[in-house]
Amino acid sequence: MREELENWLIFRDFKDLLVQISQKTDKNILVYDANESGGYYPLAGVQSDNLLELIHKYSHPDNKIWFSNGDYYAQRNYEEWCKLTNRNKLVNMHPVIMSSARDIFANRYAEHPIQSNREKKYKIICMVNQPKLSRILTLRELAGLPGFIHSFNATEIDELNDDGSTSGESFNLKRSKLLKYKNWRWRNSGNSIIIDNEHEVRISDILRFDFSTDNFNQKQRISFRTEHPGIPGDNDAYHDYLPVREWEESEIELINETYQHKAFSFTDKVCKAIGHKKPFILIGCQGWYKAFKEIGFQTYDELFDHSFDDLESFRERHKKIIEIVKQILRSDISKSIIDIHEKLEYNKQHMLNYREDMDAYIKATEINNTCINHYQTT
Repeated sequence: MREELENWLIFRDFKDLLVQISQKTDKNILVYDANESGGYYPLAGVQSDNLLELIHKYSHPDNKIWFSNGDYYAQRNYEEWCKLTNRNKLVNMHPVIMSSARDIFANRYAEHPIQSNREKKYKIICMVNQPKLSRILTLRELAGLPGFIHSFNATEIDELNDDGSTSGESFNLKRSKLLKYKNWRWRNSGNSIIIDNEHEVRISDILRFDFSTDNFNQKQRISFRTEHPGIPGDNDAYHDYLPVREWEESEIELINETYQHKAFSFTDKVCKAIGHKKPFILIGCQGWYKAFKEIGFQTYDELFDHSFDDLESFRERHKKIIEIVKQILRSDISKSIIDIHEKLEYNKQHMLNYREDMDAYIKATEINNTCINHYQTT
């Protein structure tokens, strides 16, 4: 969908983007994808996540293009992408931080606030939907350990019914297509694996091989249901806003973020934990916690050490996080969680009151007012 604002063409979805940008225009172009932190393939992400590649391929060379995604490291990643693909700079990056997920959560919370103070039965919960490699590797390490609970849905969001139920049709389809394998190994980068010396799988890829273990059954769907009433006309809220009972009964959430290589993401998973004051440990990109602090949040140093944040290799970063999780599972952390109550409240209010507007029109106006005369290409 293309929208016009004075000297701007604004694209919120990309069905007609490539045709439009192939034509010379005197208007500025804003490609607005504020709920995602990608577009960087082959630098990061899956092959279909190649928006920068398409823009460079199809855009008229004289067009002025701005790209707003939700990645705190957007400029760095774009420069690395240009170097990797041997392209000159064509796009000016202007990310939206914290991403539009913050606005979605804040609007829901204003109209449907949730209060929960359930007795805790579990120490750590990990909610997994799409079976990406990084998430499967996490559940292989932790499933079955005392104090740990997890869901595993592998279900498409559009299958959610008005009461929050799903048929499980997409899970059954994925299960029926799982492949067997003989061996796998990490690549030297630690950001992908090689299966049977043939198939490379990146950490963000959907895993199409059966990695079941004695404690984790990849063919078994584990689905929880919320006891909170649904929000009329907003079935997505079952997925990313309304907490399930098991989540409320857990002391800490282990979040497997959408982007775990190169790109910083602040998705609905983070908003849900912060907005409902749930302590969390997050598996994200290198420097995720650094960016988290730089946009004004406080980290939960009383619960765990964040030094893993500096590790470039996902394999090493993930290994350290798993060690921390296992240590927490062996410990009594109830008092430490009480001690961070003020931090939990601060982070909640900081997120709800954060005023970087997520609207595309406002973002275009902001660019007009601050940097429209500094369009950079090389």
